[in-house]
Amino acid sequence: MLSVGQILARKSSRGSRARVRKDSVRAGREQRSPFNPKFTGRYLQAAERYERETRQPGQRVGALGPVGLEVFRALLQIIDYKTGRLDPSIKHLCQRLKRSRDAVVRALRNLRDARFITWTRRYVETGAEGRGPQVHQTSNAYRVMLPAAAESLLGRAWHPAPISDDILHAREQFVAERDAMIAALPLSEFVEATIEDNSLGAILARLGAGIDARDQRESAPRTESC
Repeated sequence: MLSVGQILARKSSRGSRARVRKDSVRAGREQRSPFNPKFTGRYLQAAERYERETRQPGQRVGALGPVGLEVFRALLQIIDYKTGRLDPSIKHLCQRLKRSRDAVVRALRNLRDARFITWTRRYVETGAEGRGPQVHQTSNAYRVMLPAAAESLLGRAWHPAPISDDILHAREQFVAERDAMIAALPLSEFVEATIEDNSLGAILARLGAGIDARDQRESAPRTESC
């Protein structure tokens, strides 16, 4: 017969395996990709314009809401640019933004619905003893995105301007004149202008100088001797 302590221990052991949400992956196995910090302003401006564009007449907020913009800005500040790691807990976001949990959760859903973010549910192993792996839910891993609907609102300012025909013609003319100038150089100078390897260029330049000198001797007018 089991003692009360043994019964409680078994219940505690079985209960240590908390349920995890569907489609959760083990923490660290989520997909990540680096994020260029130069795009931060672009993403923020796109979100702000999207918020204004989706604001209906007579309403004060759009599809994202003010808290949605705050959360998006925070995610862009938190993200590890080199690895793309972005897994703040909701509690951390609440404390950082001084917003309620409901407000942050609603903001995250708005951002996901608008395709500014996506997330992966994750779990971690607790290391506790028990039947089967002992795991519990942990913070989501997020990925920031720029939806096409928002990117289109940025206009031409964020896209590189096409190169004008005048600039293209000037470049082509410059290249043609440069190539013609190099082709007209003596062989030794031609080698120096076209070979990047200094040691190899020096050897070929000396060979070219010898060939140039020979050509000059052969082309010089000859005088008849008595």
